[in-house]
Amino acid sequence: MQQPKDPPKLAQKMLKFFLKEDFWEDVSGDLEEQFKLDRSRHSQFKAQLLYYYQVINYLRPFALKNFTLIPNFSAMMLKHNFLISWRNLLKNKWFSVINIGGLSLGITVTILIGLWVYDEITFDRFHKNYEEIYQVVANRDFNDNIFTDRNMVFPLATKITEEIPEVKKAVWTTHSNSHKLAVDDLKIEKDGLSVGGPFFELFTWKFKSGNAGDVLANPHSIVLTESLAQSLFGAVNPMGKTIKLDDDTDYQITGILEDLPSNSSLAFEYIIPFDLSNPDVQKQLGVWDNYSWMVYVQYQENVDKSKIDVAISDLMERNTDDQISTYFSFPMEKWHLYNEFNNGINSGGTIRYVRLFTVVAIIILLIACINFMNLSTARSDTRAMEVAVRKTLGSQKKQLVYQFFSESVFITFIAFLISLISVYFLLPSFNLMVNKKLTLDIADPTIWLIAAGLILLTGVLAGSYPALYLSSFQPIKILKGKFQMGKEVIVPRRILVIFQFVASIALISSTLIVYQQIKYVKNRDMGYDPNNLIMIPNNGNLNKNYEALKNSLLQTGYVENMARTRSPITAIWWKSPAPDWPGKNPEVGILFCGLTADEDFTGTLGIKILEGREFSGMPSDTSSVLLNDAAIKAMDFQDAVGQKIKYGNEEYTVIGILDNVIMESPFESVEPLMVYYGAGPGGYINIRLKEQVQPQIALQEMQTAFEKFDPENAFDFTFVDEEYGEKFANEELINKIINIFAAMALFICGLGLAGMASYIIRRRMKEIAVRKVLGASLQDLLFMVSKEFIFLVIIALLFAIPVTHYVTSNWLDNYEYHISVGWSVFFIVGFIILFLTLIIVGLNTIRAASTNPIKWIRSE
Repeated sequence: MQQPKDPPKLAQKMLKFFLKEDFWEDVSGDLEEQFKLDRSRHSQFKAQLLYYYQVINYLRPFALKNFTLIPNFSAMMLKHNFLISWRNLLKNKWFSVINIGGLSLGITVTILIGLWVYDEITFDRFHKNYEEIYQVVANRDFNDNIFTDRNMVFPLATKITEEIPEVKKAVWTTHSNSHKLAVDDLKIEKDGLSVGGPFFELFTWKFKSGNAGDVLANPHSIVLTESLAQSLFGAVNPMGKTIKLDDDTDYQITGILEDLPSNSSLAFEYIIPFDLSNPDVQKQLGVWDNYSWMVYVQYQENVDKSKIDVAISDLMERNTDDQISTYFSFPMEKWHLYNEFNNGINSGGTIRYVRLFTVVAIIILLIACINFMNLSTARSDTRAMEVAVRKTLGSQKKQLVYQFFSESVFITFIAFLISLISVYFLLPSFNLMVNKKLTLDIADPTIWLIAAGLILLTGVLAGSYPALYLSSFQPIKILKGKFQMGKEVIVPRRILVIFQFVASIALISSTLIVYQQIKYVKNRDMGYDPNNLIMIPNNGNLNKNYEALKNSLLQTGYVENMARTRSPITAIWWKSPAPDWPGKNPEVGILFCGLTADEDFTGTLGIKILEGREFSGMPSDTSSVLLNDAAIKAMDFQDAVGQKIKYGNEEYTVIGILDNVIMESPFESVEPLMVYYGAGPGGYINIRLKEQVQPQIALQEMQTAFEKFDPENAFDFTFVDEEYGEKFANEELINKIINIFAAMALFICGLGLAGMASYIIRRRMKEIAVRKVLGASLQDLLFMVSKEFIFLVIIALLFAIPVTHYVTSNWLDNYEYHISVGWSVFFIVGFIILFLTLIIVGLNTIRAASTNPIKWIRSE
C-alpha cells in the first residue's frame, strides 16, 4: 500500500501558527524526517499520532510567538485569575455544584464512550503489517442473488504465492474449533487454529517465549497463549513440554504468546501447523471444490490491488468449474468495522454503532456545556457590577474574556478530576455491560494529551458565550443601575434550552423505539420450541454409542426425545446453489442453506411439518430430503412432496415440507432450507427435556450417562434459548447504552433546568411577592413561571419528532423484519419531558411562593 508523502496538514498548520519564524524551517524539517522514519516502522495511524505528539512537545515558551491577545500576561495574572475563579465557586455554591456536577457527568459519559470507540476503531492495529494484510473473499452470484463468502479452498494460498509475484505472503487457516488438550491427567477444551504458511510473520503477535520465524517449523509443534500455558502448567516453564491433542497426537510447545488483545478479529488460545507430510493433508492440496478454509495475504508495496484481485479470480477459474464467483481482497482495516455485505456490496457493520455512540457522547457533552452557558448568563446580573468596576479600573475586554475563559477551564478541570474518579469506579460495570476489557492507563502520556485537549475544548466551548457576553457590559449603565438583560442573552439562552430538550427527547424516543424493535422480534415465531432444548457437542465416542446413550437417557424419565444434527439449530454452516427440480427456470438463481439430521429431528426440536413426513430412520432416508416453506415458495414448487430433485450428482425425493425455522438473524427473512438425512461424529446431539422436569436435576442424570459412554471428554452443554438470545446482543447493547446515557442526559438537563429556574425565580421574586400580596393563587404563580418552559418544550418537540422519526426509521431499514415508528412514542416522551419540567419548575415556584413577601417588597 502506498504510504502518505506528507505529515498531517492540521498539525503542520498548528506548528506554523504558534512557532517563531526563526524556528519554523528547522523544526518542520526535523519533524518531517522523523515522520518518514516513524511511518516506515509503524502504521499510518500511529505515525500521525506520534507527529501530533512531537508538534505539541515543540510548543515550548522560548519557541512561541509573542501573542498580544492577553496584554501583560504573566504567571501572576494566571494565578490571580484562578484565585478569582475559586472565590466565585465558593461564593455561589449552588451554581458551582450544578455546573461541576453537570460537566463531570457529561465528561464521564464522553470518556466511557471514547474508550469504547477507541477500542473499536483500533481493532487489529497492533499488527505491524496492519495496512498490508487482506483476506481473500468471494462474491458468489446466483443470478443476481450475490452471497459474500469468506471460505476458500485449501490449495489457494500456496498457488497464490507461486503464481502472483505481487503477493509477499499468504497463509491459510481453519475456522476456530474446540479441541481437547491433555497434560498428564489434566484435560481441558480450548479453541485453536491449524495454520499453513508464515502465520506469525504475517500476523505479528507478541511472543513471551519462542521465535516467530521458526515456532511452527516442526509439524508437531504448538504455540499457546500465556493464559492457556498457566492453566496447563501453572508457574512451571512449559517450553519444550508435550501436550496431547484429542487423545491422539503429541505436540511439543515451541512458543508462548502474550494473551491476545480483546480487540483482535482472530481469536484462539493455541496454534498448530498443518502437517504437509500427512497423506490426508497432501490430498487436500489437490482438492479445489472444498471451501472450508480462510486465506490471508500480504501484498508487496505500491501494487495495484485490483489487478491482484483479477489474478486470483483467474487462478480460481483455471483450477475449478466455478463460473459464478468474483474474488477480491478485503483489507484488515475493514474486517471489524465494515463486516457486513448486502448482495455483494459492503454495507457497513459495527461502524454504525461507533458513529451512533460518538454522536451520543457529543450530544451529552454539549448538553452539559449548554448548562454552563445558560447558568452563567442567567446570573449575569450578579457579575455585572464586577465587570463594571474592573472596566472602570482599566481592564480591557480581552482581559475580561480571558478571565471568564480561565474560570470555565478551571471549573472544567475540577469536573474532569471528578470524572476520572467516576470512570475508575464505573469502568468494571461498563466493561461487563459492553463485554470488553477497557482500561484507562493514566501513566500513558497520550491519555493526558487527550485529556488536556478535552478540558480545553470543553472549557472554551462552555465558556465561550458567557465570556463574550459578560465582557461586553457597559459600565456606565451598570453603575447607574440601568442594567437589564436584553434579547441578545434571552433569545440565545432559549435556543440552547430548546437544543437540550431536543437532544433529551431524541435519546429517550430512540431508547423506546429500540426496545420496541427488540420486543417485536423476540415475539416472532421461531418455527421451533427453544425451551427445555439442550445442544451437546457430538464426537466419535458418543456417535458410536449413540443408540445405547439414547436409550439410557430416555429411561431416566427426564428426556422426551433426541436427534443429531451436523450444525446447531441456531446457525447455518452450509450454503450452496439451489438444486434442480421439475419446471425450474434456468434464469432463476436461489441460494439455499443446508442441514444434515437424523430421525426424530422435527419431534425433538418442535418443528411443525406442514405436509408429508419426517425421516423414519430407514435406509431409504439417505435419498430423501426435507424442504422448508421458504424453499417451496422460492422454487414455486407445486405438489412438491413425492417429487424428485437433483443436487450435484445425487437424486433425492422430497418427503416433507417444514415450517420456516429462524436459524440465523431473527431480524431477517428465513432463507430456503434443505435438510438431508445423515449422522456421524461432529455436530450436535439435541435433547428435549420433559416440560415438568427441573433442568438442574436432569443435567446431573445426563452427565452420569455421558461420562459412562464418553469418559474421556468433559460433559459440555448449551441451552438453545440462551444461544438464540445471543442473536440480540448488539441490539440489546445499543438499547442498554442509549437507555443509560439518555437517563444521564435527562439528569443533566434536569440539573440545568433546576438551576436556571432557581435564578429566574430569584430575579422575579419581587414580582411574585407583589402578585401574592394582590391575591394571586399558587396555580397563578405556577402558570406564570412555567409557561415559558412549557413553550420551549413544545418547540423542542416540533423539532425533535421529525428528526428522530427520520433517523430511527433509517436504522430500522437495516432489518428486513422490523416495526414501524409510531407517533405514540413521541407523545409519551413529550409527556415525560413536560411532567419533569413542571415538577422541577413547580418545586422551585412553591418554595418561592412560600416565602414571606414582606422580605422582598419592604425596600419598595
